[in-house]
Amino acid sequence: MIKSTFNNLSAERQKAIISAFLKEFTINKYDDASISKVLKSLAIAKGSFYQYFENKLSLYQYLIQTCGIKKMEYIQHVKRENYEDFWAFWRALYQEGYKLDKEHPEMSNFMFAFYDSMNTPTLKEMYIQMRAGGIAGLSAMIQSEVDNGAFRKDVSIEFMAHTLLTTSNGLFDAIRAKNSIEFERHMAEGLPIFADGFDTQYTELMENNITILSQAFNANT
Repeated sequence: MIKSTFNNLSAERQKAIISAFLKEFTINKYDDASISKVLKSLAIAKGSFYQYFENKLSLYQYLIQTCGIKKMEYIQHVKRENYEDFWAFWRALYQEGYKLDKEHPEMSNFMFAFYDSMNTPTLKEMYIQMRAGGIAGLSAMIQSEVDNGAFRKDVSIEFMAHTLLTTSNGLFDAIRAKNSIEFERHMAEGLPIFADGFDTQYTELMENNITILSQAFNANT
């Protein structure tokens, strides 16, 4: 997704480029984001951009990969075997999401903007592929819970995975609907999504979601 010339840049210069494009793709949908505007702000010639990236899409894919790697740094230590049940494990993953948002808001904002742009024609196929990967990962987790008797066996594992992913993503929509002006300001100013008490609201919604899903998923409930 990137060319070797980008890796030859100093770490400081790479960080400046990544940060500038994360912001541009956060405040503008993919098709509206301006490569030229960002390059001008960075004093980079347009020809130089194509020495670093194949095109706009390869840049965007690189940003997704970069954010994904950072997210893994936060959640890789959260192991299911260290928690009494799946839902305690699920809460722990959310907590790492809060930390990522607080410490790297530009990445958190970008990842939310990607979700928000899922129906952009250029990105739709990528989003579908990524969602399929997410469903596969959640299905594996749920299969393990079914196998150990924690989750019910009479409901499709893939359907439970779809439900878990869809309702989790929907929590962002609920927060945004309730706080639309402030939410947009956070995004525009590069503030953490969960600043100004949004973390408390989100946690309450997350707990409500867990209450409903645990009743639906858990065996013998």
